[in-house]
Formats: sequence, structure tokens, C-alpha cells
Amino acid sequence: MTTISRGVALQLDGVRRVFDNNRVVIAGMDLHIASGEFLAVLGPSGCGKSTLLRMIARLAEPDSGHIRMDPNGEPFQTAFVFQDAHLLPWRNVLANAALPLELMGEPKPERENKAHAVLEQVGLQDALDRYPAQLSGGMRMRVSLARALVTEPRLNGGAIKLDRTLELPAVRSNALRADPRLGQETHLLLGAIEE
Repeated sequence: MTTISRGVALQLDGVRRVFDNNRVVIAGMDLHIASGEFLAVLGPSGCGKSTLLRMIARLAEPDSGHIRMDPNGEPFQTAFVFQDAHLLPWRNVLANAALPLELMGEPKPERENKAHAVLEQVGLQDALDRYPAQLSGGMRMRVSLARALVTEPRLNGGAIKLDRTLELPAVRSNALRADPRLGQETHLLLGAIEE
């Protein structure tokens, strides 16, 4: 019998992050996110949403406190969508989305099939041959999101950070959250409370 894990739980205990200028960005945060739970973090620009996400993704360490995954030691694939799309201008949409799989050594047919599937999921199935300069800002961000999802991350690829300027119909309609192929938690970080 094969058991398919639906993801990992996340627990933050007393997490604190202070920048070099002694600015406390996160002060003693306690948070528990159950496996499969949907979480939205709201706040204005500069309040620490990205810092929190970077610590969860292990791209930065807290100054104090602990971040734990449950089950402890569970390996997971981390993916991160930055505030800027960071697409390679000489690669089309399909090649940009497939890049992580190429770097992992996945054969071209398999990586292109996986990239096509996630691009369809974010509504870009008709833009596969277009280049970043031919895309709107929102479309570029959806390519960046697809690039994160293509690796089938267990936790942090499900974290979606939106600004007011980013229109993501797949998120607004819950298409990503409800998709059973993802098998992961979705954490939604919004840049403005009005969202």
C-alpha cells in the first residue's frame, strides 16, 4: 500500500527577524499551519511578508525562534516566486517555465510536458511561444509562478504573493488551490488589505 503525503505542516515558534539597521521586521511570531491548510497573510509593503516567506523557504534564517516542518526532517521541494518575474529574455514562455527541470537534468520531452501542464493551469496555454518582452507584467508573473510549480513543490511553491498590480485569474477563481494535482498547501500573501 502506497501512502501519498498531502504535504507538511509548518510551525513558527517565537520567530524574530531584525535587519542590519536594527529595524525589527518580525517580532516573536508564533504560527501553526496545518497540512493542507489555506493561509492568507495581509499587510502593506515593507511589513515583512516576503521576509517571512524567505525564512519559511530557508532562503534566510530567523535571528531567533524556530521554524519546523512536520513530519520533522521530511524532505520537501522548495520553490519561490520573487516579486519580479526574473525571466530569461532569450527563452520563450515554455522554456522559461521548464528551466528548473532542465537544471535538474530532466529529459526535454518530460520537462516540456510538465511545463505545458502548469502553464495551462495558470492560463498561459496560448502563449507558449511568446517571449517575456511580448507579455504583460501579470503574464510574466504567471510564468514565474508556473516555473515554481513545475517542480511540484511540497510546501513553499504553494505560497503565492500578489501585489495590487498582479491579476491572476487562476488564483482568484481558486483553480490552483482546488487542483488535486498539486497535492500541497497554498499560502496566499497579498500586498494590500483591499485585496
